[in-house]
Amino acid sequence: MPETSNYPALDAASKLLPLAAAPANPAPLYQEKGTRYSRALPYRLNVHFNRSKNDDKINLIFENGGDDGAVCHVYDLNHLDRIPRRYTVEAGKSLADDWKVGSDQGSYDLEVYGPNGYFHKFSGNINSLEEPEITLDYDYRKGGITVDIKNPGNSPVVATITSNAYDHGGPWEFRIAGGKVEYRSHKKLDKMQMGIVGS
Repeated sequence: MPETSNYPALDAASKLLPLAAAPANPAPLYQEKGTRYSRALPYRLNVHFNRSKNDDKINLIFENGGDDGAVCHVYDLNHLDRIPRRYTVEAGKSLADDWKVGSDQGSYDLEVYGPNGYFHKFSGNINSLEEPEITLDYDYRKGGITVDIKNPGNSPVVATITSNAYDHGGPWEFRIAGGKVEYRSHKKLDKMQMGIVGS
């Protein structure tokens, strides 16, 4: 620990230093060119979603395929008065937890936050027959993303994948027939943030 016996003298001396002042005309912000290199992260995170209409609950499965443990925080936007749930996922393991949604008439709105900006959002209603079931996975070696879109209803649905950040083209629109037909899409969408909307 640092020496603190002379703290009053250090405090008095700091008060005599010139005050920092913001410039009258600050320089404009800009994005530096080039690539910023960084070390590879020691974890590979993913969160999968299941719903159980008969039990009025949804289930999140947290996966960590990396070499170090990671902590995920889950916020229930339908109940912001509640303390966020926190999960420590060991390296190479997974864990799961349930949310009862019967008191919300089947509505759910969960946001999952992890290290290094990891984010995953799940929102909808388990009572909706038209709501597609979407699973997202990625190939960390090649930078590809796989999107599984399953239509559990009898009527066709249209799902649209949009890029929420960077410039990766799109949007991509898919029509999925009813009768629990599963559509599988492989897209090379490296470093892409996506929004998927079903209608």
